[in-house]
Amino acid sequence: MSSLLVILSDPISPILEKGEVTERYYNPGNVFSEVHFLLLNDDQPELNSLQYMVGDAKVQIHNYSMPRRLSLKTLGWNRGLLEYFIGDAVGIVRGIDPDVIRTLGLSLDLVVARMAKKELGIPHIASLHTHPHQPPQKLSLINRFFKNGVDRYRAEALKEADEVLPVYKPIISFLESLGVDDYRVCYNVLNSSAINRKKNYEIEELVKVAYVGRQYKDKDPSNLICAVANIEGVYLTLYGDGPFHDRLKSLVKALKAEDKIVFVPSMENSELCRQLSNFDLFAVHSDCWEISKSVLEALLTGLPIIINRLENYKIPELNDDICFLVDNTVEGYQNALEQLSVNKELREKIGFKAQEIAWERWAPDKMEAVYCDIYRSYLSDVRSI
Repeated sequence: MSSLLVILSDPISPILEKGEVTERYYNPGNVFSEVHFLLLNDDQPELNSLQYMVGDAKVQIHNYSMPRRLSLKTLGWNRGLLEYFIGDAVGIVRGIDPDVIRTLGLSLDLVVARMAKKELGIPHIASLHTHPHQPPQKLSLINRFFKNGVDRYRAEALKEADEVLPVYKPIISFLESLGVDDYRVCYNVLNSSAINRKKNYEIEELVKVAYVGRQYKDKDPSNLICAVANIEGVYLTLYGDGPFHDRLKSLVKALKAEDKIVFVPSMENSELCRQLSNFDLFAVHSDCWEISKSVLEALLTGLPIIINRLENYKIPELNDDICFLVDNTVEGYQNALEQLSVNKELREKIGFKAQEIAWERWAPDKMEAVYCDIYRSYLSDVRSI
């Protein structure tokens, strides 16, 4: 019997309800026979949906509600006060007695994992999925004070973790800013059984473009929408929702483009991956320093990808060989859409190169094997014997 404890600060129910799930995501290779979730909130996710993400393991949910106004009670996230106020969470971990702890965030899950490692000797594997300082933001003096407090406890927890696994290279600069120099990049494990590799780059009568992503300020596809509205014969499907969803629907209505731009607020990830190869192009906008899960899925599919350049940063994983980089303007997206719509040779060149590189670097089976090896290395240590 082997057990994993996943500590999450955010509710997981919204992810399950939207179908944003990947098979065995929390239990790659079915390494663990039990997977426990310690949710630092009152969320009660539906277990049947969560089961898909833990494979054959038995799944259990535990809740620990954080004290209110914790940032003030801890005088700006002072570590000693944090450990005093949330120390009871370690009692839950002690009762579970897992072989390994995994965190996936940069919040109080790190504090609980650090305390459990220190008091109980349980290995802590920390996955990082965002760069919290990008895009850059101007902060007030008080907000800077609280941010510095958060970064202090992040740095302490990550320096003491057994493994620090950023899921893409842009996160490295954040780790280095904290003084964390022991890490390895491990990309997200994707839905291998659902991804269909694109083989035919012929376009029939209509050009079908897919956009996948949460719709908010840093991922606002307004320029792409306006570009599609300007081009005859190009149709856009936007998968996802978010704070900008209603605003974007109003924009489409104002452009009188409802017949060629449609919204799909949610779809099961497996079904979405299966459908991607039916599209001709994939377009996205992001101001974040990242290579998102949806972009990786499109690259593995072999879709020609249109994505905006960042002003002061270049995503290490993305270049002109595997995507069409544009300025984040209506003209930038329109020019790319027009070129790719009429140039089959260009579509094939980008699409096939994307497939070649993506399956070499980010093949789901390869990435799952990497996580399996990491987990197994901690199941064979002294604590497990």
